[in-house]
Amino acid sequence: PATAYALGVLHAGQRHEVEAARYAFQRAWQQPPAGTP
Repeated sequence: PATAYALGVLHAGQRHEVEAARYAFQRAWQQPPAGTP
């Protein structure tokens, strides 16, 4: 049970990082490049 719990916590942390990365990428993709008028 302890191993399953540890894996669940690890997976939750990785999932959170993936969601944050997707959000950051989406925002960066929608912004215009920094040198355009």
